[in-house]
Amino acid sequence: MASHAEKQKDDQDPANSADSDDGDSSSSNSQPAQPLSTDRPQVVELPNGTKIELQNVVNDQLMTLERMRMLLAILLKRISTPNRLRKLGYGTRLIDTVLVKSIESSGRKPIVDDSLDTRTLLKKNIGILLDW
Repeated sequence: MASHAEKQKDDQDPANSADSDDGDSSSSNSQPAQPLSTDRPQVVELPNGTKIELQNVVNDQLMTLERMRMLLAILLKRISTPNRLRKLGYGTRLIDTVLVKSIESSGRKPIVDDSLDTRTLLKKNIGILLDW
């Protein structure tokens, strides 16, 4: 959203327009160009056409547990059939449990370790799902 808002701002600001013919390329409010690879999230397209943005972690910021669960729920909803989701308990169980059931049904072994905190456990199981 921030990238989109910045693009709209640049499009609406006549000082940033490529059509300006003032001939002065050094403007007092111009900023040096920054590499796009660090500013833009990587977009991955799944075989079914779903696009997922992978955002870089900046300054060791961690994704909240709630956001991880929400994104996992969206992913499972997009890659599974409604019948399959019902069998896994989607919508009636905690998404962590649905993930474990999904991994088990794929023939893989989920990580179930009481000594790990919830965030680490969820992250490792999401890794198993994504590797599959």
